[in-house]
Amino acid sequence: MRRNAILPKIFVILPVVMLLIVPYAANQEVKNLTFCVVDNDHSTLSRRLVEQVAASEYFNLTAVTADYASAMAYVEATSGFSIFLVKRASSLYRKPSGSPASRSCRIA
Repeated sequence: MRRNAILPKIFVILPVVMLLIVPYAANQEVKNLTFCVVDNDHSTLSRRLVEQVAASEYFNLTAVTADYASAMAYVEATSGFSIFLVKRASSLYRKPSGSPASRSCRIA
């Protein structure tokens, strides 16, 4: 039997071509994601956060709504992608019910 002369060349050339072409053809970078904002905090910090996210090339701000239900209705009506929810700052620091008034932490 005679060996195929083209097969070893294909085994060398095909992976090299794949390494050179595939990174340009198929990247996994996601851009232009549409989102709407529910800003429950209404502070300057939350407005700045929303402005910075909207200024990114990865996100497109489509709407700012008053509550989550209207944001969900907007996303479903416009086939939007996501909802960016900004909670009130006071709800982030609230202690869970039944927790002790003071907690201690020991660093070993």
